[in-house]
Amino acid sequence: MFLKNRIFLFFFIISAVLTFLYLGINNFSFTSTNWLINYDNISDFLALKFFLDDSWRFPLGLNPNYGNITNSIAFSGAVPILSFIAKIFKNILPFNFHFFSIWIILCFFLQLFFSFKIIYFLTKNYNYSFIGSFFFLFSPTLIERIHYHLSLGAHWLILAVLYYEIQNNKKYINFQRVFLVSLSSLIHFYFTPMLYLIIIFFMFDKLFKDRNFYFFFKINLTILFFLIFTMYIAGYFVIPTIHSIGHGYGFYKANLLSFIDPQFFSDMNYSWSLLLRDIYNTWEEYEGFSYLGLGIIFIILFLFYSFNKIKFILKKKRKYFFIFFLFFLLSISSKINIGQHEIINLTLPNFCYALLSIFRASGRFIWPSYYIVILGSIFLLYKVNRNSYILFFFLLIQLTDFSAAIKNKFFSNNFSISDLNYKNDFISKFNTNEMSLKTTNITNESNIFIKASNILINENFKNTNLFRVGRYNREELSRLRTQQFLDFNNNTFSNKSIYIIDNIDHLRQLKFLFENSEHGFFFRDDLIFFIGNSKFLMNKHDHDSLSKIKFNSILKDNIKYIKLNDPEGFLGMGWSHNLDSRESSTAGSWSEGYSSSIFFNTYNSENIKLINLNIVSSITNNKDMLKLEFYLNNKPIKLLEIENKLNQIISLDTKNNLINGLNYLQVIIYNPITPVSKLETVDGRLLGFKLDSIELK
Repeated sequence: MFLKNRIFLFFFIISAVLTFLYLGINNFSFTSTNWLINYDNISDFLALKFFLDDSWRFPLGLNPNYGNITNSIAFSGAVPILSFIAKIFKNILPFNFHFFSIWIILCFFLQLFFSFKIIYFLTKNYNYSFIGSFFFLFSPTLIERIHYHLSLGAHWLILAVLYYEIQNNKKYINFQRVFLVSLSSLIHFYFTPMLYLIIIFFMFDKLFKDRNFYFFFKINLTILFFLIFTMYIAGYFVIPTIHSIGHGYGFYKANLLSFIDPQFFSDMNYSWSLLLRDIYNTWEEYEGFSYLGLGIIFIILFLFYSFNKIKFILKKKRKYFFIFFLFFLLSISSKINIGQHEIINLTLPNFCYALLSIFRASGRFIWPSYYIVILGSIFLLYKVNRNSYILFFFLLIQLTDFSAAIKNKFFSNNFSISDLNYKNDFISKFNTNEMSLKTTNITNESNIFIKASNILINENFKNTNLFRVGRYNREELSRLRTQQFLDFNNNTFSNKSIYIIDNIDHLRQLKFLFENSEHGFFFRDDLIFFIGNSKFLMNKHDHDSLSKIKFNSILKDNIKYIKLNDPEGFLGMGWSHNLDSRESSTAGSWSEGYSSSIFFNTYNSENIKLINLNIVSSITNNKDMLKLEFYLNNKPIKLLEIENKLNQIISLDTKNNLINGLNYLQVIIYNPITPVSKLETVDGRLLGFKLDSIELK
């Protein structure tokens, strides 16, 4: 026991040292944000920041100030269970507190701890178990994942459930099952089905032996009861289940060659193998990254030569083969590739596709298979040759193979250069404690999120609609966007908000509405701010920059095609992207909400009698036609209803309301509808019609 405790103490020291090397000594503190450099860990920090600054709500995970929508800390990567613990002490925590450095230490330590426990249980050899655990610590899959998604660094959960199932302590096994599955939902939900499926396999194995169906169903119901209760408290059910479905199934997956593909990471200029070359595949298959390393590959090759010694053991461990193949099949999805070559692409029924899309990054399901291969290789090697030096030799091969990547991750000061810690002098002039920071384009994938995150990190706003979370209510978000567009049009927006103008379309609309008002436009730090009643703060650069924003011209008989965020375009607010369900088209932009705007200059208005709009698609409910009303320069010119069909031309009589110069065409959509409400797709946007082009006749 004394030796084992010394080993665990050494594991903790190694984990702390690796974390120091990984983050850098200056970034280890509980308030350092310099190393937050990508979408995911920035959004995780901001979710935690607004969660800790908020009062307690019920369910406990509610976090509405981050996004201004119904939201939960459970849908972020901010490790919900640690977020709850931290919130208990929120009144004594420093500004910008986070626990991420401690979390990384815990992930490294528990990875070592549970891998050691498994190997020792199987071998009863301290030295062999100690050496074997380092194969798990320096797992490329773990190290790459924790770099981008902190909560997904909890690979030790997979090892923990394997350890308790292999050990099978009859006195505690059921408590351990309930605890681990519930705990996984408080870390990251992707681990929950992994753990539960592993448990189910072991329980089925026992069921086939003792035929105790009562026990089987009792334990499963107990696990599900505590899991659902935990998820309810954490706030998983604050959004409708259908909005848990996400795009990506069949793309964010594993490859048949993932185990031997070291991948080349061009942004950092390194590969996970000194000898094996990168196997070309799609960038989305990064989610299935699971390179074993030459040390493990050589062990497997060595075991082939010793097959006669281990075939009896393999027959007794057949359930591990079933677990391996189940997760491997889940990870490669319905679109199967060998390298860059697609060999199978199954078209799934919509129901199956929707169910599987809850776990859109199916490539992550390769992790249990990955660890079973490593664990099985080390265990079988022990059965062939119990010499710890042999395993140490293979570990040296493994670390040598990984050396370039390890150097990059732990000895290259990856986080030494960051611009997220500077104060925005302009924003600091405002009393941000009483204000909101908002974007004009409320979306989960904002183009300005990274740039604006510096402001959110270094100021203390009450709330923000700038956010990024794993799941959210798409219908609620669309209605929030729609209401904000109406607030701008009606000049009823909040003067207690600082708005960041997301794109040129929105800038056109706001310039048209407010250039001559007392509201201010500010072009600072590569961002454009719009703030009510603050024109007096604008400097010469702001005025000059605003004056350079031009409205584009349309000549008679010249078809102009519609595209979002086009500097040469004509759109204002009230338009959205053209993605449809699983596929996308290149034509046009969808109207979103109840009002959509078009701006254009023309200089021969007296010769133009018609405005032709080419509508390539529209959507209505099953009973009514789409009701539209058109205004030209604030004067009504047409009220009509259109059928839900493809490709139709709407001709608008200008009624001599066209002027030489800037013209404003507004479309009022009386009955937009969300595709998800018709159960057609999971698209929650309030859509009306998709506009392809405009022509003056």
